Amino acid sequence: MAKTKTKITKTRPTDKRLAPNAKRVTKKFTKAERAERDRVATLAEEEFSPRPVSAAKIALAKLRTARQLADISLTELSRRTGMAKPSLSRLENHCENVTLAVLEKYAAGVGCSIEVSINRATPVKARTIKARQMKKAVKEATPVKKTKRVAKR
Repeated sequence: MAKTKTKITKTRPTDKRLAPNAKRVTKKFTKAERAERDRVATLAEEEFSPRPVSAAKIALAKLRTARQLADISLTELSRRTGMAKPSLSRLENHCENVTLAVLEKYAAGVGCSIEVSINRATPVKARTIKARQMKKAVKEATPVKKTKRVAKR
């Protein structure tokens, strides 16, 4: 194993976390130690990856960029959409619980439109439906005609 360099330095007196006479020991990593540290960091990132970004955040980021490219201020956007300026700012910066109606209003103010598409990430497995289940589904989907009963004479 390669020899590592160890460096001992006295701490500054302003460092309140350590005792006044404490010494800080630091060492430089060797290439192998640095590679191991990077490998472990990569594994930790994969295991504890951040939550996926919501579609609303992506849409708002694109709308904000479109607003900035069109050189529209928040005041002007507020006038166009009828939404309060602080609400627009909060929407752009925090984007919590945004509805599709609000996104459409914002997009209309910027001069854009919103399109929603839903794609299945994995293919659906084909499954067989029993005849009884099929009859029930057809019966529920078929509209019921109301008929008048005629009394027999």
